[in-house]
Amino acid sequence: MKTNPSTRPVYHQKPKRIIAHFMICYTALLIYRLLETKLNRYGTHFTIKNIIETLNNMEVTNIEDLCYMSTYSNSQVCTALNAVFDLGLDKNTISQKN
Repeated sequence: MKTNPSTRPVYHQKPKRIIAHFMICYTALLIYRLLETKLNRYGTHFTIKNIIETLNNMEVTNIEDLCYMSTYSNSQVCTALNAVFDLGLDKNTISQKN
């Protein structure tokens, strides 16, 4: 729990901002753990580091304001996320309205 996400250093001085900062970090940690749990129930095990790395590497390119083209390669994490959440991550192009 001390490694992901890094919550320090905190440069806030007002108590409300410090609390808000840690609430954001807590919410992020909760989302990470929920993703990890859902993927484990699906039968795949990925570390939080693997999930974050995959999500950070997912990029799309805007093609003349018509659609977006995925520039990331399909990985095991991406395949598992797509199977669990039905996100359509395996599509090469995505229309703007989607």
